[in-house]
Amino acid sequence: MPALGGGWEALKQAGNDAYREGRFEESVARYSDALALLEECPLQGVAVEPQVEGLQDECAAHSRSASDEEAAALARAALAGDLQRVQALLSKPQRREPKPSELAVIRATLFANRAQAFLQLRQPGPAELDCSAALTLVPRHPKALVRRALAREELGKLAAALQDLEDARLLPDLPPSLAKVVSAARHRTSVAKAKDDTLLADCTEQHTLVHPHQTLRLHFAEPLPLDMAVGDGSAATSLSVNVANEFGLWRGL
Repeated sequence: MPALGGGWEALKQAGNDAYREGRFEESVARYSDALALLEECPLQGVAVEPQVEGLQDECAAHSRSASDEEAAALARAALAGDLQRVQALLSKPQRREPKPSELAVIRATLFANRAQAFLQLRQPGPAELDCSAALTLVPRHPKALVRRALAREELGKLAAALQDLEDARLLPDLPPSLAKVVSAARHRTSVAKAKDDTLLADCTEQHTLVHPHQTLRLHFAEPLPLDMAVGDGSAATSLSVNVANEFGLWRGL
C-alpha cells in the first residue's frame, strides 16, 4: 500500500523531489508506490464528483483501451462531474488497435524515472528492466531508450547498448540534452566494444578464457574455511570457484 496520500501525481512529485535531493532509495520507493496505485486503479487518487464516483471502476477499465484523446476526454468529464458525457464516452465503440493511452504514457514515465534512480544507485539490472517495461508501454520513449542504453553499458551489454543509442539518435523529437548524452555514450561504448572485440578474438585464437591484458576475477561460492588441518589430506575442503573475465564470462571450477 502506498505510504503517501494524494494519488499517483503526489507520489510522482515526491519521487522527483527525493531524486533532486539525492535521496535515491526514497525516490525509487515513491515511484514504486505510484506504479502500484495505478495498477490497482488508474483513476485512484483523482478527485471526481459524487455523481460519477460509482462509475470509477468502469472508467478505469475503459481508459486502459482508449486512445490518448478518448482517455483525456473521459478524465475531463469525470473531473467535471458530467455524468451524461461520461456515460456517452463509455458507450462509444472502442478501436481495435488503440494508440497508447494516457495511462500507458504515465506508467512509462514512472518506470523511466525509477530507472534513473536505480542508475544513481549503481543498480543497472533493475534499471534495464524498468526501461524495458517503459518501452513496452511506449516503444519510442526517449528517456527509457537512453537510460536502458546506459544500464546495458554498465552491464557490459555493449552491442545492445549501441542499438538503443542508435534508435534514440534517430528519434525526431529527441531533446538536445538527451542528444548530448547519446553522443557521448555512443563514442564511449563504441571504443569499449572495439577493445572487447579485439581481446575476445585473441582469447579465441589462444583458446584461453582470460587475455593477458585482462583482469582475472575469482568469486568463491561459499566462505573460505578459517582453519585447515595439515596431514594426510583427509580434512581437505572442496570449494566452488567462479572465474570471470572482463566480458562477464563465467566458468565454474
